[in-house]
Amino acid sequence: MERKEKKVGAHVKYGENHAKLAELLDLVTITNGPSEAHRKVYLTRLGKLFNSSDDSTKANILKSQIFNMDIVQDIINKYDYENFNIDDYLNSILSESTAIRRRPNVKFLFHYLF
Repeated sequence: MERKEKKVGAHVKYGENHAKLAELLDLVTITNGPSEAHRKVYLTRLGKLFNSSDDSTKANILKSQIFNMDIVQDIINKYDYENFNIDDYLNSILSESTAIRRRPNVKFLFHYLF
């Protein structure tokens, strides 16, 4: 069975999502252009430091930045690990379809931290 090639739009969305995560981690800033096609992504001072660091330092920077994300802090501060349900939490703040798409991302952030 042949694998289907991903559509160009899927690749663009994939890159856009990574850029948005990098922005949440304060590694880049994204400018507002007249259209999405005209937006630019620039490294922040932290992003430049991250880019030139060794793997151990990169891991420490990522953990620190992930830990400081609003959603991560909200989950840590409001929920008991034993009774936490990621689906219930995400469904309370996002539409069902968005919650389904974001669940693996949030899980990854916590797995990376711990």
